[in-house]
Parts: sequence; structure tokens; C-alpha cells
Amino acid sequence: MKNLEDVCFVINARMGSSRLPGKMLKPFADTSLFELAINKVTESSFPTRQFFVSLRDEELKQIANQNNINIYHRSGQSVRKDNVVPFTLPEVFEWWEDLSKNYKYYILMNACCPLIEVSTINSFIEEFISSNASGLFSVVEHKRFFYRGDSSIINDFHGSEEAKITFNTKFVEPLYSAAPLRAGILKDIGSHKYMGTFESPADPPLWKVNAIEATDVDYEEEFLFAETLYKSRKKR
Repeated sequence: MKNLEDVCFVINARMGSSRLPGKMLKPFADTSLFELAINKVTESSFPTRQFFVSLRDEELKQIANQNNINIYHRSGQSVRKDNVVPFTLPEVFEWWEDLSKNYKYYILMNACCPLIEVSTINSFIEEFISSNASGLFSVVEHKRFFYRGDSSIINDFHGSEEAKITFNTKFVEPLYSAAPLRAGILKDIGSHKYMGTFESPADPPLWKVNAIEATDVDYEEEFLFAETLYKSRKKR
């Protein structure tokens, strides 16, 4: 069990996406990905005074200021091109050191997932706060076959060979991909540890999210797909 006052909520955002430049403020169903993300957090059960956005671009800072959101001012190093030299964990989440002066834990949300529901954010917060685990990783479960480049199956399979060659997914071991919400200990980031070790069972624990809510926008076609879904869900 954790004290909510020991937890900060953080969103990293930048305008310089290499795959879809400017996507944070690209018009999206009469709003933008960045505005949607901060509105969902402020509408959640999490205290706004403990909510931070990590930004460098003035356009994003202006919106954060208009919404009275705490700003962590990112360095140029944390938004550099990483095509040749990938980011390290303490580099891209450089806020860990400053925020660890007042908080022990963080909850981090990917701003590129506009279909995440406020109720899901609330449930994730509640799960993390009530847990004794040091981290929590939201994921999407995939109950289907996955293959390597040489055609071999990645998943474990617990059925007959006949069931296997007919693609019977009832017996396939599910695999998991990352979803928008993550949590862990702030000071672990400085030691290059993200949510857990990923070496022991349930370190970190996995927390399943609906696949639609985890829709992640990296490319133009994903942006248009997510916008169509968002408009449809909002209309309903």
C-alpha cells in the first residue's frame, strides 16, 4: 500500500517526432493529442498539483500554462534525434532526479494514445497505490500466433500438433505488448531500471488494457485511424 502523496504523474511530450512531426498539436477531432492527454489526467482521480508535463517546445508549454499544469523544462539532450545513438532511460526521463526530491513513485502516460479512458487511468492509479509492488506495467494481451522471420512460432503451445497446424488459439500462450500507462520508483530510473527488472516473475506486474484504448499513434495512417475511432466513440 502506497501513499498517494508520494506519487507524481508525468507526461513526456515533444513536437519533433521523426515519424509524424508535430503530431502532439496536429488537429485531432477539434482538439489535439497533447490537450486530450492532459485533460484525461486532470479529469481523473489523481491530484492535479502532483501532475507534471515534461516539455521543451514553447507551443506545448503555452497550453500547459493555460491549463495550470506543472511544467518540467526538458533539456535539448532529452529531445535530440536518436536514430544513431538511442536514448538512455535517465536521459529521456531526466525529470526523475528533481521529482524524487518530493516524490518516491511515478506514474507515466504515453500522450500518443488518445483512446485511453479516464476510468482506465483511475483503475491503474488505484491498482498501483494499493499494491505492494514497486512497479506496474499496462499491457495488451494478444491471444494469437506470432512468428519469427524463419517461420518458427514464438509462442508456447499447449495443444496437439493438429490443433497447432489449424491455428487453434485456444491452446496458444498469449503474448503481451506495451500499453500507455507505466509506474515505478523514481530513483530506479537513475539506475536504468524501468518499472522492474523484467527478469523475475511479476517484476513488474502486468496490468491488462483493452487493445483499442492502447492504440498508439506513430504514423499518419494511425493518426487518422485513431481520430475516426475517437469521433465514433464520442458520438456514441
